[in-house]
Amino acid sequence: MDAVAAFRLMTEAMTLSVAIFAILALMFDREKRTDQSIMLAAILGVAGAGATDDLLRAWDFYRNAPHLFGALWPTKLAFGPLVFTYTLAMTSEAATDWWRAFVRAGLVTLAGYGLLFSYFSLDATIKATLASSQLTSPLVTGEPFEQEELAAAFAAYLAFTLFFLVTSLGFIAASWRTLKTHTCAISNRFSNTEAVSLRWLYGMLILTTVMWLGASIEPVLDIFVAEPQWLDTTIKTLDLVWIAMFAFFGLLQPPIFSASAAAEAAPEPQKYGRSSLAADRMDRIAQNLDRAMRATALFRNPSLCLRDLADALGVSENHLSQTLNERIGLNFFDYVNRLRVEDAKQRLRASKATILTISYDVGFNSRSTFNAAFKKHAGTTPTAYREGEPAAANTLEPSPIAPQTAS
Repeated sequence: MDAVAAFRLMTEAMTLSVAIFAILALMFDREKRTDQSIMLAAILGVAGAGATDDLLRAWDFYRNAPHLFGALWPTKLAFGPLVFTYTLAMTSEAATDWWRAFVRAGLVTLAGYGLLFSYFSLDATIKATLASSQLTSPLVTGEPFEQEELAAAFAAYLAFTLFFLVTSLGFIAASWRTLKTHTCAISNRFSNTEAVSLRWLYGMLILTTVMWLGASIEPVLDIFVAEPQWLDTTIKTLDLVWIAMFAFFGLLQPPIFSASAAAEAAPEPQKYGRSSLAADRMDRIAQNLDRAMRATALFRNPSLCLRDLADALGVSENHLSQTLNERIGLNFFDYVNRLRVEDAKQRLRASKATILTISYDVGFNSRSTFNAAFKKHAGTTPTAYREGEPAAANTLEPSPIAPQTAS
């Protein structure tokens, strides 16, 4: 076994090991047995099945059992539906419809088996040759297919690859759209979004797309031209990176809308077109909101959410959200962070506390989030503002809420 083959074998073994470890971690930790973790375990299970198939082929298992070669290929079609359902589970308060999720994954997998029927019908001798990588596609050598069954098998595999690419990218697009909707929705619910924004999942969807494109190109090259050795090694390495990152971030990500957090996560505000909230009622809510913020500085609470503020004012979340968006002209996230920035501006000029300390005192959870919000609402950076640089002309007027002084 050469060094490249040994490296591929090592990455496949590591991929399977990571999948098994993460699945066990999810299943044996009762606190992690949520809808999201079950879907994550299913995704890792499919990835583990693919790694198992690669290892069995590397160990020449299929040479002795050629009728099983290719039996696990269609399972990768379940990736798309499972990733989409995981995204739905992470971004929705509603319980996951398990039957629909697994039926969706099962149907596309069965379709894959159907597309590969002509391949599964091949003679065991030909499949054993394919499994041992000793058969080169006639399209590469320029020779005609000597067996019609083999030509049909290659055509079926191309159809299967195209079906995998189309369905998988379709589910990726649906997952991306769901995440974008989630990103917009949390701005109306949370004042700090670092823990609920799922930015890592955006990155995973991009990496997944790159992987699936590579996995689809590889068999096409194998059939029509001689596949470069580096491509398979690169794909195997990406598989390992993908599963390690998905497992790592998935294990660390707490449920956003778990049952225990239901009191903190408000339902997505409905469209306001049919709302009966009158203009004078919005004016009163806006005035009460302004008084409450001045009197109690609720914005300094880093975990402040729409429900907390609505409860403090004695109004519904939908009415408060409508008032913020239509009367004040800001969503919940921008409204609260504007007040935090104005509070911080006074502290930067009135105290010698560090910028990090001030960012935490006014309600931010991180320096980077504070800097981004300060730049947006003040038109400059906290450091430049403290040093006397004037704010941009189009920034909002300072809030009269005075900073708390240390006793």
